[in-house]
Amino acid sequence: MKTKFLPLFLIVLINIGFLLSLYWFPVTRDEFYYLDKSQLPYVFSEYWTSYNYVNPRIGQFFLNIVARSKILKVIFGLLLFNGFLWALFANVFRRFPKISHKEDAWKFLILTAAFIFLINYFGELFYYSPFATNYTFTHVLYLLYLFVMTEYFIFQRNVLPKSALKIVLLCFVAFVTGMGNEHVPPILLLFSGVCGVVFIFKNKKLPDFNIIAINISVATGYLALFFAPANAVKYKTAGKTQYGFSWEDYSSTFVMIFKYFYHYNLILIIVVIVSFLIALYLLSRRVLDRENKILIASYISLAGLAILVISYSPLIGTRLMFFSTTMLIILVCFLFKNLIKCFDFNKNVLKISSSVWLLVYFVLSTIVCYNANEIYNNFYNEISQKAKISKDVILDEELNYFDQNFPTFNRKVLLESGNEYVDKEVKNKTAEEKNIILHFNLKTLSHK
Repeated sequence: MKTKFLPLFLIVLINIGFLLSLYWFPVTRDEFYYLDKSQLPYVFSEYWTSYNYVNPRIGQFFLNIVARSKILKVIFGLLLFNGFLWALFANVFRRFPKISHKEDAWKFLILTAAFIFLINYFGELFYYSPFATNYTFTHVLYLLYLFVMTEYFIFQRNVLPKSALKIVLLCFVAFVTGMGNEHVPPILLLFSGVCGVVFIFKNKKLPDFNIIAINISVATGYLALFFAPANAVKYKTAGKTQYGFSWEDYSSTFVMIFKYFYHYNLILIIVVIVSFLIALYLLSRRVLDRENKILIASYISLAGLAILVISYSPLIGTRLMFFSTTMLIILVCFLFKNLIKCFDFNKNVLKISSSVWLLVYFVLSTIVCYNANEIYNNFYNEISQKAKISKDVILDEELNYFDQNFPTFNRKVLLESGNEYVDKEVKNKTAEEKNIILHFNLKTLSHK
């Protein structure tokens, strides 16, 4: 094989590994709600119910479609995976990749390897449909938004099209972006607002009309999300007041976020500290120009503000830290990219190590997902067989997706082991048990 085709071949391989992992990713947590694949998705009415009572984020709309079809899940997941990486590439290298070019293909692979290495819960956000549609999908839009705004306000380049029809479509996408989740859009709007004020004072004029229109659309979408009736329901369920503020709750959640960072992103924390030293070195060498310094400060500020905002959230989890984590990863990759320019560095080391890591990750990811899917199939079949005999089903053993051969790798691929889905108690029914009982028309479900 000619070496110029090697990076393209590797990109195809990792996409195959991703598809296989996604296809075999076991039914997990909220996905038990979608066990009945024969049920037609009434997407608009279902989303309207979610908007009022369950989850008002726009990702829920896509989840209701994708989760009922393995084919749609795979197609959506593949587009999401590559779309996210393209948006990530644009924020690091300030342009979109041309995969047909050998060097861009290698940069794409190295960036992909760095991202998967630094984020310790890749499978949770790319394989698990509820998080992929509710968080990862909207983060693609956030990254694209940031690329457009940083290009305009920092590098003075307007990448938006001049076509009126395209702008109308982009405004619709911006509205969807605003409805992504409760904590990121206000940060994005604050960033653009500050940049807009600086722009007005500096240039004695308003920003481009398209830039203003995009931000108004994001703000409108966010307001539609913020005042959704379902938010009051979520806060009530969590035992908190929607528009209230408790310093005790806020500070405890703030501390919990850092505990999560330490537990799940220790490698990233170490790399960020090293990156800080790299930044000091680059500043001493005057490698970074004014625009790049502003860009770095912007990503640091966005990561910090996201932590401050999500501390107000009634619930906490690794998915809520995804934006901050992504900002830090972009910052790390951006600084390392500039550091490499300062030395006569042998890039083959990066190419080889990235290729090996990606191949190892997706081979193990495929194995873990395949084994977990086999466990789920056995679990499903056992319930199906025993349901024919009795409406009170007792399983021979508890469900556990984690592969004992890869004890430290399971969490990087799977969201959770699943052993809490079905308990020994007959009276206490977990959310997953309720969906399984409904699907199989059972009275009780437990395990020995």
